[in-house]
Amino acid sequence: MRSRRLRALTVAAVAVATAGLSACSRAPTASPAPVDPGWERVALAGSPDIATLTSGDRMVIGTSAHNGAAGMSTVSGSGALAPVTLRPVSGYARTARWLQVSMGGPGILAVGGARGGAHGNVRWTVWRAPRTTDGLGTLSEMPQTFETFGGLQAGDLVGAAYAGSDAVIVGSWVGSHGLDVTTWHPSGSTWLRDPPSPVLRNTSSTLKSANGVGVVGDRFVVVGDLLDLDHGMAFYPVVWLRAATGGPWEQHRVPVAGHARSIGCSPQRCVVVGATGAGAARAWQVSANGTVTPIDLPSATVTGTDIPTPVVVSDTAWIVLPTRSGSLLVRIAGARRTVLRTPAGHPVALAAVGTQLYLAIRAADGSSQLWRAAGTP
Repeated sequence: MRSRRLRALTVAAVAVATAGLSACSRAPTASPAPVDPGWERVALAGSPDIATLTSGDRMVIGTSAHNGAAGMSTVSGSGALAPVTLRPVSGYARTARWLQVSMGGPGILAVGGARGGAHGNVRWTVWRAPRTTDGLGTLSEMPQTFETFGGLQAGDLVGAAYAGSDAVIVGSWVGSHGLDVTTWHPSGSTWLRDPPSPVLRNTSSTLKSANGVGVVGDRFVVVGDLLDLDHGMAFYPVVWLRAATGGPWEQHRVPVAGHARSIGCSPQRCVVVGATGAGAARAWQVSANGTVTPIDLPSATVTGTDIPTPVVVSDTAWIVLPTRSGSLLVRIAGARRTVLRTPAGHPVALAAVGTQLYLAIRAADGSSQLWRAAGTP
């Protein structure tokens, strides 16, 4: 697989305005005593080691079987699991590890990848499943040419998202100054790389990278980093927005040194989670009218570069952070912060459906596990 662990991302929705993005991140607060929400292990036909959990009217779990076969299941608000029928076409699709699953009006859009070929590069596959009266139809691969996402000029893919009936895949492609942030759009069953955007391209003084993608209304949102080579080689979180119907991308730089690693949203607001250069956890809340305010987080040092997508439901948000001691899970409801005790292990993915919160972790012995608890203990 790609050099970075394939990350789990939740369907995102966000509205951002330039004025709001001038907000700074507050200093972390002392960590309150953890509350045990009553975790219980969930049995899966496959490992959630590389899992994608998608919050919405149902949850989607991407799995990998012991023989490497890709799998997927849905979970209803009552906790009932149901398998999703897969229809792979290419050989690489059969052993794909899921990068992201996005659930929109038309159904499911999924991106997976499997290493192969002489150089062991990731061979990306794109899948879709329609909504039906009974739920979801067959998740079928849409075969693409090798040059669509691969070749000497290709970088990594970051994720995919629906905005209304439109969709986008975000990744990177070689430009004049290294790998530019790049997007693809569907034309029927074929995915086409969009012309290079002046806003997403690197320059001789700024290098850009994407780390997450989501939607708000009819706008696509990409979060990532900007490396400013002219001012001390400092990284800054960045948000890019574009209408689903097309048009130029807008760039909004957060004037706080650090990184934006993941984004998760409800229709009304979103939460962006990141870290300073030294690894101190940081987060921002973005409201539907574009107001951005910093979120107080317990003091924590994030390990690695992958932070699971936060969950935002109504007026409550959950953030899980990978730390040296395992996971730090925080529930944020207004001004109240509740730290929830978690199973031992490294957090892989977080999601909520109904009143239940789901957490996928990688244990110290290398095993992968899925746990469920009450979202509001």
